[in-house]
Amino acid sequence: MDIIFINPKIENNYQELTLKYAAIEPPTWALLLAQSMRRFGYKSAIIDANAERLDDQIIYERIHKLNPKLICFVVYGQNVNAGTTNMEGDTIISKYLKLKNKNLLIAFVGSHVQALPI
Repeated sequence: MDIIFINPKIENNYQELTLKYAAIEPPTWALLLAQSMRRFGYKSAIIDANAERLDDQIIYERIHKLNPKLICFVVYGQNVNAGTTNMEGDTIISKYLKLKNKNLLIAFVGSHVQALPI
């Protein structure tokens, strides 16, 4: 596997409202990016942690099984603020993945603007 695109989970954003009221948006940007990579001959996959309500351990197990060269968190959404809102879930998952395997190569793409030096 060359690259895995991860659509983040949003459960922390809306607390218990997520279980009943929060909509699950299709991972449009992850789908477009994955298909673009396939078109150029790369093997790509998508883990939709939001739609499948995956916990961090299951995400790690899937990544470990597929053994990608790169993991890319796709931090977009149809709402202009979605990138910023989704960063919380991506940050939590990426830190967990690095704790499990510090050699994983992780990238972020999206509309969230980061002004911190780290």
